[in-house]
Amino acid sequence: MRRLFAVELLINIAARSAVGILSATVFSLIVWWGTRVFLRLNPADLGLEIYFLTQATIIGGAATVVVVVSWWNTQSSRRVHWLSTALTLGATVFSAWLFNEIRGIETHYALSGGVLRVEVFSIRHMVSSLLIGAVVGGNIFAAALYLYRAVRHNEV
Repeated sequence: MRRLFAVELLINIAARSAVGILSATVFSLIVWWGTRVFLRLNPADLGLEIYFLTQATIIGGAATVVVVVSWWNTQSSRRVHWLSTALTLGATVFSAWLFNEIRGIETHYALSGGVLRVEVFSIRHMVSSLLIGAVVGGNIFAAALYLYRAVRHNEV
């Protein structure tokens, strides 16, 4: 019986991960594109640090909506749902920002592997970094919460 539970749990996690990663990527990109149309954010006006944090919040917030839905556990209480949503939002925005900083949006500046050369700012590079960080980080965090609830409290 325990082996059947483990296989069922692995299949459930694999399916939720696939749905969460694919749909969060698409939804985050659509929301980012839509906010870009309505909000004219300029890195020169805001400063690069605030601009990155704003973009991480937009992409991470959109990814959180889909990640929370894909990892929703119907057996958990309402309090656990709200708590996991808030924690996933924080983890998703933080992982988007952190991955962007580690990858280094400007080719001369990165937390790891930066080189000295002329500053280059690429929106595509920034968005891809934020998407990867938000989607993967948010899904890993939500999967950890789901796995904890499944193993510790038998909520599948």
